Amino acid sequence: MADENESESSVAKALKAVKLHKLDKAKDVHDSSKPKLSGFISDADVSEYQDTVIDSNIEYWIDALGDLTFHTEFYPLSKEDAQTFIDCYAVTEQKQKIPDELLARLSKIEDGLEKVIVHVKGGDSGVFVKTSSRSAKDTGIYHEKFRELYKQFLAKRPGREENDKIIALLEAGTLVLKLENAKQVLQMFSISERISQDMKLALAHPARFKENFVVRKWVDLDPSLEFRGFVNNNKLNALSQYNHLGFFQHIVDQKDLIVKEITEFFYEKALPRLEGKYKKYIIDFALVKEGDKYKIWVIELNPFLETTDSCLFSWGRERDLLENGPFEFRYRTQKTGGVKAMLANSWRDILNDPTL
Repeated sequence: MADENESESSVAKALKAVKLHKLDKAKDVHDSSKPKLSGFISDADVSEYQDTVIDSNIEYWIDALGDLTFHTEFYPLSKEDAQTFIDCYAVTEQKQKIPDELLARLSKIEDGLEKVIVHVKGGDSGVFVKTSSRSAKDTGIYHEKFRELYKQFLAKRPGREENDKIIALLEAGTLVLKLENAKQVLQMFSISERISQDMKLALAHPARFKENFVVRKWVDLDPSLEFRGFVNNNKLNALSQYNHLGFFQHIVDQKDLIVKEITEFFYEKALPRLEGKYKKYIIDFALVKEGDKYKIWVIELNPFLETTDSCLFSWGRERDLLENGPFEFRYRTQKTGGVKAMLANSWRDILNDPTL
């Protein structure tokens, strides 16, 4: 008979040892991208909102975009799995250890998910995994490698100014999402508020429940070259630097080329594939430098709603521009003081840590 510890799944062992964190939500920064679960006037409002969010899930647009986005495969996420992540987050939020019953439920997911990860990964070293809606990027800061990655990226920026630290945070926060196996995925999902929120929304709309683990081929992306576009009536009305807390001189220097490349890509390639399905949405682009031009990827589509971060635009003050134009591209034109105050406490603590 196998020893109990030997028969225990790798994810169960890992989660028993995971370091738990309880955020001070009174002090932490509001997550503007979280789904709205209350405050509606009527049941019809609830249904319309939820339908709009679900319509932006990857299952509804991945086939249309095809090779304009990253190679992607799905592993089904059941209603029981969704509840498992909600329950796990509720436990870890209180700095309690995940009980054996929840660990057993997670273990049932591991083997099947691992097979999909291995298939997508191929001979490469990693994948990016999210659910049908969002990723668990809120947990990256708690990854065991995060602080070391931050130190490595910051060491490449001898100025060590606030902007250098912000950029190093972005670079570390991106790379830490490169995962190798199902154990790492389940660790992150189990302590993610974002995943818990999305699973609550999915379960609140059972007739349209269609959730998956979304396993995507890892592509090395420069976080400074991600951009968010606002589309209404099939017209790209606005474009913003996505990681907008940092200043990047190359965006300033190449602003005209960036706009040219993205608008041509959108109208000539992406729009013809999407206009039969959607009239309004928010679309995220990633640019990869190839010679004197850029290769452009569509990262994802998001609902055209105030719960989707408007980056350097304002839903409250500039809705008419986002809905009707005229087209405008926004980016940081200079280093800005006080950006650190816009970060969540947990991220700000890293910037203030004298040992890093």
